[in-house]
Amino acid sequence: MSHSCHYPRCGTPTEPRMLFCRKHWAMVPAAQQAAVWATCRATKGREQRMRNAPYLTACAEAVEAVAAKLGVVGAENNVYRRIVKKLGEIAEARNRAATLDAGILAAEAPITCLRRDHAGVHPSPPRDLADPSRKRDLAAIHVAKKQLGMEDDTYRQMLWAIARVRSASDLDHAGRRRVLDHLKACGFKRTRPVANDPQSRKVRALWLGLKDLGALSDASEKALNAFLLRQTGAKALQWASSEQLSKAIESLKAWQRRARLGAPGDEERVDGRAETAA
Repeated sequence: MSHSCHYPRCGTPTEPRMLFCRKHWAMVPAAQQAAVWATCRATKGREQRMRNAPYLTACAEAVEAVAAKLGVVGAENNVYRRIVKKLGEIAEARNRAATLDAGILAAEAPITCLRRDHAGVHPSPPRDLADPSRKRDLAAIHVAKKQLGMEDDTYRQMLWAIARVRSASDLDHAGRRRVLDHLKACGFKRTRPVANDPQSRKVRALWLGLKDLGALSDASEKALNAFLLRQTGAKALQWASSEQLSKAIESLKAWQRRARLGAPGDEERVDGRAETAA
């Protein structure tokens, strides 16, 4: 049995649902036993219980009650009491942050009202909805939130601290850049989505066709991206526009025609680095 009595330095094996072994549990007054059970049943799972101040307080008082009967000094510094103290410090810090935010909002209120009076509308952060990178950036921000395991409160506090918004949808281009830079500094690693649209599939098919014709020695995605960069300016299929993909398709078709005819030229250097555009 891996679970043991939670009274300090006891270590007697117990059932996972029990706080103490039978010996120490019998020393806990009935009222405190009832408090432990009531607060335990009010939470689900160990993780929730270890964040629940009433349950931790009841456990701390049970430890102290047993220590008092055994004549042990210093039991008021048991692990449950320390956790309760830490939770209190966290709650106090959050309250201070909320008070600070409320003060900032109160200070901004007269300016907001003045703008509303003059413009006739409520001012809101600029949303550059026409920016083609907006959707991609917002998706990356939400992927980073999930990748880093950020809780909603922490995530919104981060947005407020960096860009003074509560929602990523209110970020302008500069705000999205700042937020993504911060998330990368926190450990977020951005991955490219796989390009699977019809034009991208056509580009890949033509590229592999060149390999079959013997015109390429390196048909890897990296070599294809290098070709795209030189021909269209796009760094990868995933980031190429429809016009850029169309240009790449026409260039690859022309290259295949030359390869079939066996026409001499730099494109026959077969490493994807000396192809000639149509």
